[in-house]
Amino acid sequence: MQSLRQVSQLHATIRVVQVVFPRVGKQRPIAGSIESELVKTMNYTLGDFVIRIKNAVRAHRKDVSAPATKITKGIAKILVKEGFLSGVKESEQDGKKVLVADIVYEKRTPVFTDVKIISKPSLRVYATKIELEKKEKRGLGKIVVSTSAGLMTGKEALKKGLGGELLFQIW
Repeated sequence: MQSLRQVSQLHATIRVVQVVFPRVGKQRPIAGSIESELVKTMNYTLGDFVIRIKNAVRAHRKDVSAPATKITKGIAKILVKEGFLSGVKESEQDGKKVLVADIVYEKRTPVFTDVKIISKPSLRVYATKIELEKKEKRGLGKIVVSTSAGLMTGKEALKKGLGGELLFQIW
C-alpha cells in the first residue's frame, strides 16, 4: 500500500520546466507553409504536360496551364491538329512562360479519354518504321513520336518512312 502512495506523490511533484536552452541556428520552415522556399523541379516536362491535361479533363476544366518549353509547344500543336485541344496560348505568370491550352468537349464529354506514356526517363522506347506500323495497325488512339524530323503522329512518321522514340499514346 505504501508503495502506491509513494508513486502517486511522485507524480504530484513533477512540474513543468521551461526550455532553458533556446534553439541554436536557423529553424527550417514547415513544408507547404508560406515561409517555405520549396524549389520545384521537373524531370520530365513532356509527361508532366500530358498528365496535367489528363487531370484537367477529369476535373472538367476548360483549360490547363503548364510550363512552356520547346517540347510542350510541339506536343500542344500536335494535340490541336488532332482535335484534342482547341487552342494554345503562351502567356507569362510570375516572370515565367506558361502555355494555356483549351480542352475540347463535345456535348459536355471530353474528346480526350485517356493517355499512356510509353517512353519514360527510366526506360526509353524506340521503334523502327516496321514496328511503328504494327503499333498503328492496332488502332487504339494516336501515337506521338519524336523523330529526326521533329515531333509528329505515328501516321505522319509512317508516311515519311521514319521511326523514332514513342512518347505517348492518346485516345
